[in-house]
Amino acid sequence: ADLRFSAIYSEATDTERKFEFNGVLSGNYANTRYGLEGTWFDNDIDGPNNRQSAWDVTLYGGATWGAWSSDLRFGYTDEEGTNSTAEAGTRTNGIWRFTAAGGYQIVEGVVVRAEYRVDASGADTCDDDDGLFGARDMINTVQLQLLWTPATGQD
Repeated sequence: ADLRFSAIYSEATDTERKFEFNGVLSGNYANTRYGLEGTWFDNDIDGPNNRQSAWDVTLYGGATWGAWSSDLRFGYTDEEGTNSTAEAGTRTNGIWRFTAAGGYQIVEGVVVRAEYRVDASGADTCDDDDGLFGARDMINTVQLQLLWTPATGQD
């Protein structure tokens, strides 16, 4: 397993400070791979009365069988005062994400991959108001990708 952390702190003026913390736990076992990532962001713009904060957690899993691969990703972001606007007000909703992907390695370093992603929220975040499973807003994305990853000399 591999565990990594990063933190960023910035104080641009006496009334503006920004802090971000990120941690990732990842690894693999046989033909499977996994990961867990968490991020926390906190920002005071023009003093503590205009605080924006958000946290995110994402779980990854995947497997490879010869030239075939599959991956799943599930994540949740909790907004606390982010994306504030005069029209929408302060947002405090959560956003759920799910991605399923399958790939085939054509030749070494070249993969064709199909991916389906859904983002859903219980509040007015997206343009689509007819979400599944009681979600008020939902975005569905289907992609077909051709990925080229040249050799880097790293494992």
